[in-house]
Amino acid sequence: LLIIYVLLIIINPTMHSQAEALSVYGNVRHVIKDINYELKNKLLYKRENVYITHNYMVVSYLLKTVVVKLDEVKYMSKNLVDKNIGFGREIEVYRLTISNPGIIFFEIDFNDEEFIDQVVENIRGF
Repeated sequence: LLIIYVLLIIINPTMHSQAEALSVYGNVRHVIKDINYELKNKLLYKRENVYITHNYMVVSYLLKTVVVKLDEVKYMSKNLVDKNIGFGREIEVYRLTISNPGIIFFEIDFNDEEFIDQVVENIRGF
């Protein structure tokens, strides 16, 4: 049953639960095609799991992928915060918060200040 589901998702990615999040940007099928095109042909910045194209920021995690359409970004903030890593231990990380009330809210943590600064610089360029 899992194999059938995976095959269906490969054939029709709009069936995946994460595709629903893309519906805020329009027709999911068209948005996915646009993102794939930009990742192949208009990639401006890539480091680790962060990809920035002319119109999108894509952050890929093990079990999910987050897409932010850059022209929807209204607010950005960079903060140094303590992050709980379990067993009562904390580390300092740089947290980038991207938002536009009612449309998007996304936070991503960076261990390296240079990394977060490069991401912010590439997003601001548009």
